[in-house]
Amino acid sequence: MKRIALCVLCVLLIACAAGPWAFGAEKAKKIVFGNVQPGPDPWYQYSVKAFRYFAEKNGVEVVYLNSEYNQDKDIANVEDLIARKVDALSVFPMTADLGQQYAQKANKAKIPFIFEAVTPSPGPAQYVTVVSFSYAQLGAQIAEYVHKAHPGARLVYITGKPGTGIIEQYVEGLEGKLKELKSSVKIVSKQPTDWNRQQAMDITQNLLQSGQKIDVIFANNEDMAGGVIQVLKEAGMLGEIAVVSTGGSPEGIQLIKAGELEATAAASAGLEGALCFKACWDAYQGRKVPKLINPPIMIATKDNIDSVVTWETNEALIKLVESYKY
Repeated sequence: MKRIALCVLCVLLIACAAGPWAFGAEKAKKIVFGNVQPGPDPWYQYSVKAFRYFAEKNGVEVVYLNSEYNQDKDIANVEDLIARKVDALSVFPMTADLGQQYAQKANKAKIPFIFEAVTPSPGPAQYVTVVSFSYAQLGAQIAEYVHKAHPGARLVYITGKPGTGIIEQYVEGLEGKLKELKSSVKIVSKQPTDWNRQQAMDITQNLLQSGQKIDVIFANNEDMAGGVIQVLKEAGMLGEIAVVSTGGSPEGIQLIKAGELEATAAASAGLEGALCFKACWDAYQGRKVPKLINPPIMIATKDNIDSVVTWETNEALIKLVESYKY
């Protein structure tokens, strides 16, 4: 009997030592962040890749939705994630007005809302932060580079898609810096695209056929710049017409190393996505986050391309993010 009692006591002690898990208690709540991107372009892919990397590292699940440049789908994606009651939501809205609407909906659901790249239009919405490169500064850096490297140049600016405030900031920075420098560089044409390589190629082809005198083409991303370079090479005019861009993407880095892209205002999509996660994480933890986070940028040429913060989620980017101070 003593032996039986001792066995029962051992079983009870083991069960108590095992804690509540042994009795089927609920597991700790899974943290879920939502991420919505407007389209499938490389920028968005690298941003989400970095966001996911840091989420996985911190044990956070990510629900990622892409709107494929469809406004109705964009609205549905955001509403879907709000309905799922995610713990934080990072969105690159298709327009500033939509951003204001999205943040208001998130406010009602008490979900911390982070804007990527786009500052919402004025309104009552509360949000954690806007994580965005200073597009005015990017435009200004391009202006300063062209002013110094190509004095008196006739500059064509092939823009991304207007309407979110991004292109408007680029133009402000570009034109404002040229005016400030009293530059002899003249913008002879501004042509909008949907951040699309084929559109940039068509614009370049049409400009060449028109006989327009051009010294420099500023393409608003390196995917577009690659298309411009292809057209110029086929026409035997690469070198006669210089190409500059923004990005620092893997393609852009290779184009610079090949001597085909002269310069780029490097802004890492991976860094932007990583800092969006950091803002989500800090907001979820109740930490203070500034209303605007501007990641660092630099003009990259063949001389300094190896020091650029790449779009890849590599060791250098990881160290930068982990040591990043607001």
